[in-house]
Amino acid sequence: MKKLLVLLLVTLWPAMAACGEAWTVETDDNPIYHIETFDETLPEEARQALASTPFAGDASIRGVLINEANKEYPEMNRQMLLMALEHEGTTLLVHGTALPDTGWEVWVASDTFLRAGEDFAISARPRYNSLGQVVMVWPTIEYGQEIFYIGGYEGSSYVYLYSHLDEQQNGVQISTNYPERAYSLAPVQNGKPGDTDSYWVGRPARLDIISAAEFPNTREKLQALDNTPWSGVGGTYVYAAHLREKPTGKSRSLGTYRWAIGEKLGSAPGIDFPWYQLRIGDTVGWMSGAYVIDDHGQAQPPAVAKSSREIGLYLSPDGEVKQTLPAGMTMQILADCNGWYHVVLPEEGDPWELAASGTFGYVRMGDVTEYATLLNMKYGVPARKK
Repeated sequence: MKKLLVLLLVTLWPAMAACGEAWTVETDDNPIYHIETFDETLPEEARQALASTPFAGDASIRGVLINEANKEYPEMNRQMLLMALEHEGTTLLVHGTALPDTGWEVWVASDTFLRAGEDFAISARPRYNSLGQVVMVWPTIEYGQEIFYIGGYEGSSYVYLYSHLDEQQNGVQISTNYPERAYSLAPVQNGKPGDTDSYWVGRPARLDIISAAEFPNTREKLQALDNTPWSGVGGTYVYAAHLREKPTGKSRSLGTYRWAIGEKLGSAPGIDFPWYQLRIGDTVGWMSGAYVIDDHGQAQPPAVAKSSREIGLYLSPDGEVKQTLPAGMTMQILADCNGWYHVVLPEEGDPWELAASGTFGYVRMGDVTEYATLLNMKYGVPARKK
């Protein structure tokens, strides 16, 4: 196992604040963070965040609201919300972020992450760099001295860091590299972390597919899982890039791909990276090798859509109808194509992961409702329109 220098210092922080308390984290070189924990009574910002969601009238259990205050860059002041609530008999973790010019984006982080029958707290703690400076404040889920630091990205939530330290600051911290499946463990003595061991675990630390009870929180558990097979489909993955008609950045875009599994058909030289000719479903085009990964495994959940009525699945945006889809049909979104989605109707496999096979085609954006994840579709929380 590879030894690495730890760049993330252990969080040395007073005992967790009780619900209904507020405090401030002040730093010299970073924004000021105003933090407020709550239980049944929601802060006004949290109430506003939930106002347009299916959870507006649900009973709050507990949560935390974090407000960033940066006088130099006020347009970057971010708000964060993490809370547990009761929704139709199910305890949900709801996560959200907001910027001044975009408003709140709220999503369901998990309906299974919390440990059944165990009391927990939701709070916030700072993250330090190797110089002891606060670089961020993260929401946390806490079981006594066990602390899960929770991050969020495009409608999905994940464990960023796990810490289990006793009162003498001895124990362990485990960091994850989202959206990879890499876990790094560092033993801690008197608040000082040692060398880090790295492990490759079969599932990423996403809250929608892993529970707190399943999280590998010891060296022995990580060793047992090290190099376990990837839970998703292997192959050639593409992400966050245009598929183009020709091997040049000036040629016509066939769509902006989020995540997709493609088949390599050929290659052509490029400036910094080669170009690869790819087949994604029935669509063939070229993509820069900077956005093509072999045998990686996709950890970020695919966005999904549901047909709002009977609609057509087209061969291409300017092509014929391939088949008719009934109302309520679920599909995974691969790309945005000028008012259209390139989609796949999965044939088999884990519906929480990106499909490698199925029925491919194009649907009009106005004919479907987009959701950040399958979990958000389950609870009726559509993706925020960009």
